[in-house]
Amino acid sequence: MESTPKMDLKDFVKETIKAVVEATSELQSELATHGAIVNPPTSSGEQTSFEVGGVGDTLRRVQSVDFDVALTTSTTGAGGAKGGLKVWVVEASTDASHSHAKGQENRVRFSIPISLPPSQEESGNKDARDRQISKFTGYSKRPGVFP
Repeated sequence: MESTPKMDLKDFVKETIKAVVEATSELQSELATHGAIVNPPTSSGEQTSFEVGGVGDTLRRVQSVDFDVALTTSTTGAGGAKGGLKVWVVEASTDASHSHAKGQENRVRFSIPISLPPSQEESGNKDARDRQISKFTGYSKRPGVFP
């Protein structure tokens, strides 16, 4: 095992979620020409199907990013004892050697719910829903959407 430098827990969480969101956004653009929809909208009743133009498929999914990290506590000397939680990132390697941090190591598991960037289909389905509502009520929830 080869170890990479430690980083602050908050930076690790921020960078991880940022990478997931950016990857989702990039994939939406890259795969749209193939007909794939990354993070499609859903309805409150059915979580596994999607219909283009479906007036019920207008809700964003809430998904959890699960973390299971090893934490070490560290202090810096030189007069000011400054401590903090550091994430110890471990990578697999063909090298049989590995290193250990000095200090106490703990594991923590937690989840952060997020809603990934909406797909273009979400907006289209919302427009279709609003057009259907306005046909029956003469009222539109969104400006610029008329029967």
